Amino acid sequence: MAIVYEWYPLQLMEIDYETKQLNRLTTKRMPDFFKEARGSSTGYTKDKEIWFVLHKRRHVFKNKIICLEYQDCFAIFDLDMNLLRYSEWFKLGNCSLQFCIGLIVKEHKLILSYSLSDTQTFVSVYDNNSLRRLKWYLS
Repeated sequence: MAIVYEWYPLQLMEIDYETKQLNRLTTKRMPDFFKEARGSSTGYTKDKEIWFVLHKRRHVFKNKIICLEYQDCFAIFDLDMNLLRYSEWFKLGNCSLQFCIGLIVKEHKLILSYSLSDTQTFVSVYDNNSLRRLKWYLS
C-alpha cells in the first residue's frame, strides 16, 4: 500500500509504523498537466487499472474579488502506478468549491462522492458512456 504524496512529480510514499515516518518509495515524471493537481480520491482498482479523481484550484476574479475555483479530472494508472490516460478538467457542480473524495468504478457505472461549498454532500452515479463526453489524453 502506498500514499500519493505529490502529483507533480508523482511521489509515492509508505508509512513506517515503527518509526512513524513517511518513506519515499519512488518519484515518477508526470505531464505538465499535473502541475496544479492537489488532492484526490483514494485509488480504486479495477481490471488492472487504478483510477483516481484529482482536483486543482485556480484563482478567478469575480466582482473585483479573487476567488478560488476547483476543477476535477480522472487519472488512470497501471498497477505499477505508470500513468495510462487522464481526462480534461471538469466540474461536478455549479459552485466554485468542490471536492471529490470517493470513487467506485463498476462494469457499466461510475460512482462519485463529493461535496459542494463544504456544506452539501452528494453521491452521483454516472453511466460509463458519459465518460466519452470528456476529452482524454494518453500518456
